[in-house]
Amino acid sequence: MCYDILNGTVVEAYIPYVIADCSATPIAGALILVICVVAVTLGVFIITAVAKDTELRENNTSILLAGLSTNGVVYCISHLMFVGIASFQDRWLPGAVWCMTSVVIKHFHEMNSFVILLILSLERTFSVCFPFSARVTVTAIRGKLALVLAFLISTALTVPAHVIQIIRVNKELSIPEIPTTIRTTSNVNL
Repeated sequence: MCYDILNGTVVEAYIPYVIADCSATPIAGALILVICVVAVTLGVFIITAVAKDTELRENNTSILLAGLSTNGVVYCISHLMFVGIASFQDRWLPGAVWCMTSVVIKHFHEMNSFVILLILSLERTFSVCFPFSARVTVTAIRGKLALVLAFLISTALTVPAHVIQIIRVNKELSIPEIPTTIRTTSNVNL
């Protein structure tokens, strides 16, 4: 089975959940694959530029953009590519385990992109509103720490939701769980 926490649905593993939820067509799948190729190419270009150029490695904004690009490249390769391919098939080819993993990856990267963009916006706002103090406080080290913080926040917000969803699905499938209450019956008259 494939779990989609945002929609609260359980989708069979042989049906791509994007097709089941959005009725994707082969044309949409082809467009998704083209977007994947362009996004991966541009993302690798940005990552390479930041990695090779010393000045860019010292720039906080460049570091955050490289983190956002890394997030996009991983998202395209690990999730979006499979969604594009699945729109040409009548079933989800990678199997049930990757279907569940793909949903977790999808939601993690959506949250991670949001958090990185939020940090980037806050950094840019601080740099514009307080230009003199930003030169001292907005550093490359803090940019790297912000990326780690974004990863931790994204993990903290997405993984527990998926664990709860799996527990909910296990209840729907009647998988027994440990009882949480003890029933006592007593025939003692007080």
